[in-house]
Amino acid sequence: MEGVEHEHEYEHEHDDLGPEHFDRLDKTKSVARLVRCLKQLGCEVEIKHAA
Repeated sequence: MEGVEHEHEYEHEHDDLGPEHFDRLDKTKSVARLVRCLKQLGCEVEIKHAA
């Protein structure tokens, strides 16, 4: 039973940080990451920040 108990040590619930988690951390880095992803998909991207 020691092996089974050992497995359960690592089983834990995780908190879902939500879809805006990275946006809350650093918006500038989030914008750069999203622009990079879009460019990798073949898109041309121009960013205008809202006033």
